[in-house]
Amino acid sequence: MASLLNAFRGLGSGGGSSASEPSAEKSSEKGSVVVDSKSIEEVNVDELGHGELNFEEDTAGGMGRHLGVFSCTLLIVGRIIGTGIFSTPSSILGSVGSVGASLMLWVLGFVLSFCGLFVWLEYGTMIPKSGGEKVYLEAVYTKPKYFATVIFAANAILLGFTASGCIVFAQNVLVSAGHEAGRWTERGIALGVIFFVTALHGLTPRLGIFIMNALSVFKIVILLFVVITGWVVLGGGTHIKDPHANFRDGFAGSSHSSNNYATATFKVLNAYAGWSNVNYVLNDVKDPVRTLKIAGPLGLGITTVLYMLANIAYFSAATKQEILKSGVTVAALFFKNVFGARAEKALSVFVALSALG
Repeated sequence: MASLLNAFRGLGSGGGSSASEPSAEKSSEKGSVVVDSKSIEEVNVDELGHGELNFEEDTAGGMGRHLGVFSCTLLIVGRIIGTGIFSTPSSILGSVGSVGASLMLWVLGFVLSFCGLFVWLEYGTMIPKSGGEKVYLEAVYTKPKYFATVIFAANAILLGFTASGCIVFAQNVLVSAGHEAGRWTERGIALGVIFFVTALHGLTPRLGIFIMNALSVFKIVILLFVVITGWVVLGGGTHIKDPHANFRDGFAGSSHSSNNYATATFKVLNAYAGWSNVNYVLNDVKDPVRTLKIAGPLGLGITTVLYMLANIAYFSAATKQEILKSGVTVAALFFKNVFGARAEKALSVFVALSALG
């Protein structure tokens, strides 16, 4: 690769390469390119080592491989922690009927997500290129040509959930500002957010990475705050009368319908979605194979611990009946019961920022 770069630099300056310089020795099925009366062999992509960039990728510009273990871990944590953990627990409790069954489903969701993560780790270490499942499907299903690409594009366009996150951000911003959340107002703010994020990462990628990491850290801090507050509640340090009530007979009232458990499992898996985020940007990752092996399990593990402890905190601050009546705003009920009505409004800002990240 170095000889290729030197040869092209010689063309650009009008000079020639010395006769004593060694020519490239790597063979390729693509043939050769004659530069300044020298035969320079092209490097076949299949001969590149795992994680290496080919000539076109290496000279395409950009920031190169700049994402380390820290950024990749936050990339996963930030993608998984969205708005689900602040709302989904009440819906899951309503489906399965008991606190114990609800917590067991969160554990099951972790196990299933970890199984999926190991599949993605296998693909990612074999094909360390950006693109995620698009690249993997194209590698597995080579015929008919472009079939996997079209299927992936249809799935990404029709079933993508980025727009829904922007709408949730708009809703919570309007609520925290005291304005009515009109349909077109929400859509206008959501479109503005999409354009802003696209321009941010397209024009100033370093700033985009910094903001992404900052929002991911913010999410972790918010969940840690909920977890620590839950410990205080369980320790009797607040005005909550009986914080252990939901844990005495945790499986009382459990549903006997498999349909309810299946529905709740899908909700849990949706809350865990995002553990494959690094696979989409592997061309930007330093030592992608090693980094992916570390960041993947670490990011999912951190999120799972926070999810489990946050659920326990929610159940310690409100009775099962209160949580079921709260609809999908269990976190708002938690803040209201522990800190008062004003804190409930502040949660809208936290959820909005979590959706933005």
